[in-house]
Amino acid sequence: MGITLTRLSRHAAGTVSARPLALVILVLTVVFMAEFSVMAVMRFWPVTNEFHQAIFDATMVTLIAAPTLYFFMLRPLVALIARQTEYEQRLERSEENARAVIKAVGEGIAVTDHEGVILAGNDELARIFGYAPHEMAGMNAGRLIPEALLAFQSSALAGRVAGRRMELEGLRRDGAYFPLEIRVEEAVGAGSERIYTAAIRDISERRQAERALRESERKYRETVNAARSGYWLLNRMGMIVESNDALCDMLGLSTAEVAGRHATEFVAPEHHDVLEECGRKECGTGHRVFGLTLRRADGTALPALASFTVILDEQGEPDGCFAFLTDISELKAQEARLREAKSAAENATRLKDRFISLVAHDLRAPFVSIVGLLNLVERDREHPLAPRQKELIRHVIKSTEASLALIDDLLNVSRLQTGALKPMMRFFDLYELAARAVGTVSHMATAKHLTLVNEVPKGTRVYVDPSLIEQVAVNLIINAIKFTERGGSVRVFSPPGGAPALCVRDEGVGIAPDRMATLFILGKNHSTPGTEGEKGTGFGLPLCAEIVRAHGGALEVASEPDKGSVFTIRLPGVTPRVLTIDRHGTLAEILARTELGPGILCHPRQTMEQAIAALETETFHLIVADVETPGFDLDRLNAALVSRTGGAPPPLALVIPEGWAHAAKAASAASVAEVAVKPVEAHGFAALIRKFTI
Repeated sequence: MGITLTRLSRHAAGTVSARPLALVILVLTVVFMAEFSVMAVMRFWPVTNEFHQAIFDATMVTLIAAPTLYFFMLRPLVALIARQTEYEQRLERSEENARAVIKAVGEGIAVTDHEGVILAGNDELARIFGYAPHEMAGMNAGRLIPEALLAFQSSALAGRVAGRRMELEGLRRDGAYFPLEIRVEEAVGAGSERIYTAAIRDISERRQAERALRESERKYRETVNAARSGYWLLNRMGMIVESNDALCDMLGLSTAEVAGRHATEFVAPEHHDVLEECGRKECGTGHRVFGLTLRRADGTALPALASFTVILDEQGEPDGCFAFLTDISELKAQEARLREAKSAAENATRLKDRFISLVAHDLRAPFVSIVGLLNLVERDREHPLAPRQKELIRHVIKSTEASLALIDDLLNVSRLQTGALKPMMRFFDLYELAARAVGTVSHMATAKHLTLVNEVPKGTRVYVDPSLIEQVAVNLIINAIKFTERGGSVRVFSPPGGAPALCVRDEGVGIAPDRMATLFILGKNHSTPGTEGEKGTGFGLPLCAEIVRAHGGALEVASEPDKGSVFTIRLPGVTPRVLTIDRHGTLAEILARTELGPGILCHPRQTMEQAIAALETETFHLIVADVETPGFDLDRLNAALVSRTGGAPPPLALVIPEGWAHAAKAASAASVAEVAVKPVEAHGFAALIRKFTI
């Protein structure tokens, strides 16, 4: 310690320990010195026999009294002196331990008398008040803690504050005041003198932390209360620890009525599992959003969206959660109104589409009749028309055919939008599809002296409705011919790599940039005359886009004015999946040995039950079934195929034993696509698979 406590301890112990030993030594010394002095005088001084006898008697008394003195007085005194020495050593060790403890303690320690004079203190005390350790001795505590001066000067006041922990203001050497915490203990010193021990701690940082915490809590409370969403904090038992004003308004209760109650009291029973889930460790500390129904004080239900966050303790276990709850009753009402409006709009659209379909259908028949009658009139040899009349008739036929094409486009668009026209998907060679489209319009290219070529490689497999995609290709090629000058060229090709696609490139006038965004939108695309005045309906490209979308693909265009355009039909790549049904897996083995090209997947099943289960969860493009499979039922299999696809089922091929005429007859009656007779050989089986997948 900077300010020693040895003086205080010595003062408290007194000097009693040294006095008994000094007295014993003094008495023995005096007695023996007197004896030796008398004997010395008797040697040189003439005395009487009586005197010698008195001296002898005194000496004998001393010799007899010495052992008695030793046993009854000196020995206990020596033991007392030994014990006193041991106590002093213990006291010294205790003082050393006390000094070490006081030096190591994180608080300032001060020992004062009843007047407040500092008798002892540690280095931490000096550091707290900014003094050197030696400067603290003899200083009055009132200089350091002005508020405590009376406490040290008045024993009555000191008695009241002793043993209590107080927060006062201290005064440093530089004159700065600072908050401190002090605890005073009273003790009795030597001579019944009162001394006080004070433990002092500088709490400036704690006060700053408390102020920061209070400020943080104030901001937190203001933020939570300013939130428009309700807020609650739940402990691990699900009790509401905190809530904000918005939550109380949502529930129709006061803050006091909400606090301490279980959250399930305010949540509909069907959503109690949400609270349980949010209390689990597996929920994690991230935000989890749930929809739940709150129960208000008046018994009404309030739909809310709750964002929960789990709070974990130091061991990583759930210690509660907090949530923000948003009133979505207005959103629910708007959602209901939107559903009603959507339903009304869909009904109106269906009614409109049906009306258009009916009108177009009713108009188509008379237009077909008109075209047919006009053709008869023009070709009538018995009553031939004049050249001028024939020219007018041809003009009327051309206009009527254009109107008929418009009606057909309207019918197709209406069927696609209402779902009446569904693609009948199957695998097809894209080269053959492009060849058919090119052959359909080749006369138009010849009439305009254009070069029309098909550059699609053979064997390009696509999964489409061939008639619909051919219609799209024909429409795109017609447009390319329409907007290409005489002597130009139109190419039909498939770009290499990636998913299958069919492209039509022309060397025509191109498309203006401002028309690109509305090119495939029905009602916003207007027909533009071709290079020789060819007219269109404006429904062609939107219809093509609808057809391609129905296939799961997309119709794209790239164009540059005066340099031509490229229209691309992008189709999804589909890998043929074949389901084989036979007890021994023979069909799958034969299929594995055949060379059918890349990308054909075989999924063998050995029983009817396995096949039905596979059809419920997977999609197949061809079913090959052995009628001798255990539990085979053709009607059940057909029903499963129709139920899975909701429309046109995938092709079904049956493998029957030779001589089963009744099975072949049943197969033909059940719309089976193909029948193979056992034993199945690899070449014939490969041809069957190729027919439906290549």
